[in-house]
Amino acid sequence: MALPSVHRHAGRALRVALIAVSLAAGAQARQVARLSASDGEPIDRFGTSCALLGDVAVVGANGDDDHGESSGAVYVFERRGTVWRETAKLTPGPIHGRPYLYFGESVAYDGTRIVVGAPAEYGSPTVPGAAFVFARGPGGWELEGVLRSPGAHLHDSFGHSVAIAGDLVAVGAPYFDTGETDAGEVVLFRLRDGRWRREARFAGQFFQWLGFSVALGAERLVVGAPGEGVATSTSSGPRAGRRQRASFRPATCYWTSARRSPRPASASPSWPPGRNGRAT
Repeated sequence: MALPSVHRHAGRALRVALIAVSLAAGAQARQVARLSASDGEPIDRFGTSCALLGDVAVVGANGDDDHGESSGAVYVFERRGTVWRETAKLTPGPIHGRPYLYFGESVAYDGTRIVVGAPAEYGSPTVPGAAFVFARGPGGWELEGVLRSPGAHLHDSFGHSVAIAGDLVAVGAPYFDTGETDAGEVVLFRLRDGRWRREARFAGQFFQWLGFSVALGAERLVVGAPGEGVATSTSSGPRAGRRQRASFRPATCYWTSARRSPRPASASPSWPPGRNGRAT
């Protein structure tokens, strides 16, 4: 697999952009650092997304133009002593990079891997979105996998949200159409034998926007579905000209066990296929 573009900038001075705050127990919160990209520009939208664990901070800049307008980039900062330094810049690279990819729209970091969402959701994208998984190797951060949804289309926003926990990665596509407009989907991937493979898929319903946000733990997956509460549309096909009206409660999905086969569940005791979602 071709490696992405990785640029190291250790030791360079950082300009104002993202504020780091200390939350020491028993002490008043205080600002300890201001971080920015060493090569950043205002239109790069540095700070679109961020993640933090230990002494490593990951910041998305989905407007970076290294590989075309709004192709996107992600910056890695590490704390050494009391100083935060930029240590890497990740981009989709020349093979995957293209205009309006919006790489860095979402980021997740679990201490071992960085996951970057690239939803290709605005402008004039030419391919559906994706999620990129980077693992730290001997030479720095290396591209380990590019995750895609087999049924994804342009403007589905696959990669709008991402989460990682060990060998599991969740990717949200809130505008995915499952036969119902903007129903949304979340795809769960698992690392097996050195490759990321699709483990399960959760689909939403009419204008639910399932996958707008995701969070993943060792045994549970939580999915945001803000939707519109009540939405209307005009039917096509056999019901052409008829108005449909849908109302629904907020949806939450749970991945009940990372050690067993997927068993999604809604707020009710059992997962009702065709209502709040399904796993395939």
